[in-house]
Amino acid sequence: MKICNLVKALALGVLPLTLASPAATTPQCGVPGDGDDFYTSSTVSNILECQYKCKSDAKCLSSEFKPSTGTCWLYAKPVAQAKTRNDTTGKWFFNDRDCLAAPAAPQCNISGDGSDFYKKSTASTVSGCQSACSSDPKCLSSEYKPSDGSCWLYAGPVSQAKTRNDTSGTYYFYDRNCPIPATTPQCNIFGDGSSYYTSSTVNTLYDCQSTCIKDPKCSSSEYKPSSGSCWLYATPVSVAKTKNDTGTYIFNDRNCPVKPGPLQCRVAGDGSSYYKSSTVKSVTDCQNNCKNDTKCLSSEYKPSSGGCWLYSAPVSVAKTKNDTSGTYYFYDRDCPLPKCGLNQMELDFYTTSNVSSLQACQSTCNSDPKCLSFNYRADTGVCGLSVKPVADSSPVIWVGYDRDCAVSS
Repeated sequence: MKICNLVKALALGVLPLTLASPAATTPQCGVPGDGDDFYTSSTVSNILECQYKCKSDAKCLSSEFKPSTGTCWLYAKPVAQAKTRNDTTGKWFFNDRDCLAAPAAPQCNISGDGSDFYKKSTASTVSGCQSACSSDPKCLSSEYKPSDGSCWLYAGPVSQAKTRNDTSGTYYFYDRNCPIPATTPQCNIFGDGSSYYTSSTVNTLYDCQSTCIKDPKCSSSEYKPSSGSCWLYATPVSVAKTKNDTGTYIFNDRNCPVKPGPLQCRVAGDGSSYYKSSTVKSVTDCQNNCKNDTKCLSSEYKPSSGGCWLYSAPVSVAKTKNDTSGTYYFYDRDCPLPKCGLNQMELDFYTTSNVSSLQACQSTCNSDPKCLSFNYRADTGVCGLSVKPVADSSPVIWVGYDRDCAVSS
């Protein structure tokens, strides 16, 4: 009897309300799946346009979009009823009428991979790939592979286009509205990365930068002074650098100046990323060691012990710690050598004193920050101090020595 009554109720369309499923009040958005009972279809540029079509049609309660073809289907039912098949491949997506097409904040530099792209090309940088997306009305997100410059465009946002995780740093996703990296280059940035596309060994930091500039694919370079290792990246420093570092590795964007600024000479400070060390008799010997080594861009000298360290980076990069005790001094490769044993006029002195030897005169100069050169007359024992280096002084009368000269006992 119950069966007959149920059949009758179905036939008459008067099934008790207690058997009906309540309608869902929260919209279902970006739901993978497929259906058949649509009432119209069209081709659109992206998932946003498909949702706009549904929103502007009073009959539409949900839409289905296929990114690879741009096909858009409209349904007179909500997603809960329109979706009749599941989909794990990311080929079809359902959205209820009241859904937002994309998250409020764009997802940028997201590690991951996908497959339902509609266009593939090659871009020399991640900025180029992002620009390709922003200039294409169909594109809502892009995927970039730094190692070979592959660029994929998707008609869905990252939240839908990315179907697989990636922990190796091989692929990166960007929503359409992600900011394109700034044009101001990041130079001499300490840090490390892993998604480089090629590596080599070079002599200096400048050689590594030059290697990047000669390669149209390169957007930034990373250099390790202690070994001369040079890594090239297809992404700028803002993306390529994934770990902080205190001086072992140095990043430079492609547009960073290859040559240093003003020379830094006799700069108090210390560093650690040197590639060679030795003991020498004077700062002149240390500077000469640097000038005679094609890998060297700066040297560090410790007067008290004669310690000499050579760096393949300029002082601006090699010096990582300040030193107010006068224990260590840095010199760029092209700093002039001290002038020793040249003639100088007495008029250049700002003070004189009587000392017992040439070495004592030098000590007097070294203890006075104002002194840049000194003169000693062995016949009288007079020591004269000057605020000018020997090269800038007038000739004749006395024999002058810059403060860093090595004098014999």
